[in-house]
Amino acid sequence: MVIPFVSVLFGIIQPPELCPEFSFNKDVIIDYFAWQLNSYSVTYGVFKCLMIISIIYIFFAFLSALFRYLGMYYLAPIRNGVIKDLRNDIYHKITILPLSFFSNKRKGDLLSRMTSDLLDIEISLISSLQMMIKDPLMVIVFMTTLIIASPKLVLFIVIIMPLVAYLIKQIGASLNRNSEKGQKQIGTVLSTAEETLGAIRVINTYNAEETIVKKFEEQNNRYSKLMTKILRRKELAAPLTEIFGIFALVIIVIFGGLMVIKDEIHPSILIGFVLLFARILAPMQSVTTAYYNLKKASAAAQRLYEILDAKEKIVEKPDAIEEIEFRDKISYKNVFFSYREENEENKMVLENINLEALHGQTVAIVGKSGSGKSTLIDLLPRFHDVVGGEITIDDVPIKDF
Repeated sequence: MVIPFVSVLFGIIQPPELCPEFSFNKDVIIDYFAWQLNSYSVTYGVFKCLMIISIIYIFFAFLSALFRYLGMYYLAPIRNGVIKDLRNDIYHKITILPLSFFSNKRKGDLLSRMTSDLLDIEISLISSLQMMIKDPLMVIVFMTTLIIASPKLVLFIVIIMPLVAYLIKQIGASLNRNSEKGQKQIGTVLSTAEETLGAIRVINTYNAEETIVKKFEEQNNRYSKLMTKILRRKELAAPLTEIFGIFALVIIVIFGGLMVIKDEIHPSILIGFVLLFARILAPMQSVTTAYYNLKKASAAAQRLYEILDAKEKIVEKPDAIEEIEFRDKISYKNVFFSYREENEENKMVLENINLEALHGQTVAIVGKSGSGKSTLIDLLPRFHDVVGGEITIDDVPIKDF
């Protein structure tokens, strides 16, 4: 849209003899500003007009840079605040979940969710906020301008868009799947490292260094291969958009040239259209990159919400007794217990247990490994809730405390 005005300034295109009445029409807008520009150049000279245009361009470039910085300035506390709140929520949730939740969860995997997954969300999701707000708006503005300049040329662009959208969607789905696998694998790697540090004395005692190193390297290699796949798919955003842009640009030049030959559009409109379309490629690449970032972040978010959405099985009564004064006895009455979620067959770990421990009495619980000794004790402080029967302290059910 700038080229017609510059053409008027240098006498390539003649402005209308009379100033047209302003209206929201492409040709009227061009004629109106062309007449105003020509009138100003006749009065003050071409050089002064160029200086004013240059100053206006620098002014808007400064505004663009300023608002971009202000956007990041005010986005920074939001970005860090969201991650801080997520980290606090996850930590709080972990402290109130029952022990049964952790029976099939490794420490390294939980640490991975609180560190690696949160970092992925910060980089992929929060960093994409600015792109998802600014760049789509720029694409809409540029596309509107292109439609005003030449609806026919825009039609050629729209024809190939469904193919590009389909390719982007397929790559995004693949990125999501591999990102989820990658997050799980880094959890496995961290778990192995955490277990090694906890058992380093045993490893050294039995000379198991080679075995544990081999295990770690295999897990790390699998993670490295997954990350290579993820990065390769993620980096497809810019080349894919660029190829689409070049292909569309060739179509514009060919059919736009035919339209110029047939006097359907002015050559300056075609040149301006090409320049505008070249400007739209950068924000389109940013939008595609942001979409891939969001797909990668969604895999990390799913793992976080497995913790945040986990059910709190141990629920206190609203009018629960706050003070406990043990005076008489602890009783297990027909107690049944099963790890319902962890055991698919719902096999009872404890079945019809009856037990009394008097105040001041010492009771020893003896049994083979896996017979339920620890589970029996864990039921008293309500690390788990019984499936059947009840446990009482001085004949008051522990669920009342």
